[in-house]
Amino acid sequence: MNNVTRRTMVLGCSASALSVLVGCSQVGGKSGWDDIEVDGLHAVVPSGWKKTKSDSDMWVGAWESPNKKNRLLVAPLLQAEDVYGALSLAMSAARAATRGFQVLGERTAVSGSGMIVIRQDYSTDWPLGGKGTFWAVQVKERCALINFAGPDIVDQQRSDVGKKITLDPSVQPSGVATGGGNQPMASYAPGGMVPVRAGGVSLVAPLGWVDTHGIKDSKRWTSGWAKIDDSVVQARLLVAPEMPQKSVKDAIAQIEVDHAGGTLSGYKMRSRSQISVQGAKEAVRTDFVSGSGGDEGCLWVVSNGSRVSAVQYNVVGQLDSSIRDSVEKSLTVSS
Repeated sequence: MNNVTRRTMVLGCSASALSVLVGCSQVGGKSGWDDIEVDGLHAVVPSGWKKTKSDSDMWVGAWESPNKKNRLLVAPLLQAEDVYGALSLAMSAARAATRGFQVLGERTAVSGSGMIVIRQDYSTDWPLGGKGTFWAVQVKERCALINFAGPDIVDQQRSDVGKKITLDPSVQPSGVATGGGNQPMASYAPGGMVPVRAGGVSLVAPLGWVDTHGIKDSKRWTSGWAKIDDSVVQARLLVAPEMPQKSVKDAIAQIEVDHAGGTLSGYKMRSRSQISVQGAKEAVRTDFVSGSGGDEGCLWVVSNGSRVSAVQYNVVGQLDSSIRDSVEKSLTVSS
């Protein structure tokens, strides 16, 4: 809670122990608003907004304005130590997935009857230009998030949404990401990591790494994140959402041929093993070294039966085993 301004009020609304309402104003159900619910997280959206698919593992429920310029996103269940950790996770994800992200004003905290809600306003340039608002919510040990953003949203609408947030910790997730079709369930990110997604591949990336959108001009590594110090790439996490090969074996062979041919100078396989990955029918991990100084890396190639994907983590020098293990544990492929 460092450098956080908290404005705490005791609310006078009656609520059950399992479902707590912030604010007494009855926004949902009145003209101009529709009630929504995802796995026990209740909120409201402007009338006429349509439920849509989300391409994120964090925001598993999504609603969009008719002009497609404004959105409300919900994350009903997060692994975070507390509501402040949930908010930090939201902001880190925003920095990784948007351009021009800036925090606006102070965080405000409202608590009462067992629920805490933290509000943080922000602005972005892309993909949605304008102002947005995060609400991080905690009841008991459960944390959730709401994100309301777009150029057409006015402050009164933000206030109305904030008055109608309810979280029921007794409701367990259904196992399918609401609003995401056949997308996998949200990845749980350990401390220092943030959920990211590339095509049908979900994983975590270290907080603070730069979204490089893969390697320039590469048709394989089209998504990626990098640790950059003094304009020099020290570590990379790359994703190939869809390989042209039809099998894991052939995809590994092609990647290794290309590395040996110059895409990763000095490449040498160190070990190879079968692993278990959520959503995959086959998954193989390859640990390797490269360069003249023994730079380390790890390659995962997975298949869901119809699509082969690859993920690669390589560094200058010795890799961080906690990052490698977190990536592997979080790795998920959609059907």
